[in-house]
Amino acid sequence: MVLLSADFSQIESYTTAVEAGDRDLVAAIRDGHVGHQATADYINARFTLQLDRQAGKTCNHARDKGESAHNLALRLFGNRSRESVRRADSILTALLDPFPITRRFREQLMRDCERNNPYVAVNRFGRRLKCFGRSRYNGEERVRTPAARERWKMALAFLGRSLAADVAYRGFLAIVEGRLLDNYSLQYA
Repeated sequence: MVLLSADFSQIESYTTAVEAGDRDLVAAIRDGHVGHQATADYINARFTLQLDRQAGKTCNHARDKGESAHNLALRLFGNRSRESVRRADSILTALLDPFPITRRFREQLMRDCERNNPYVAVNRFGRRLKCFGRSRYNGEERVRTPAARERWKMALAFLGRSLAADVAYRGFLAIVEGRLLDNYSLQYA
């Protein structure tokens, strides 16, 4: 039996860029300009900070998953002071500055989520997810005010993850159908 393991480095960054149709961001990721260490170096140079690779990864994940400046401030600086939140917000803005196509895609996605509850996100392979924001108050289910942001974060995460999963599934099917691993290509039940 052959087990296959794969680690798609920065796959959500890639797939979000693909969903946005942002060839510049795809090229920047491919060429290592948006890698975790590259992100840390970019932020350090722009804001005179001393972030390491792990902090760069934290920033990339925050951008890709629609994290708030409050949460990023807590994860990067250990607090949510006004100054830390302002810095985190500036960092998130700076990460999108070089990629206006992705920024417009995210802004349009937010507008769609504000208009529609639930918002139905559809990836490039046609996979769909209903994104909704609900909460319980005194045992009663009601839509909360920040529900649009919740739908947006769900849609953003879904688009990145589902596209990656669909690409992987198609790769695995090609291995099985094309018998690329000879007899080991057969499905095991």
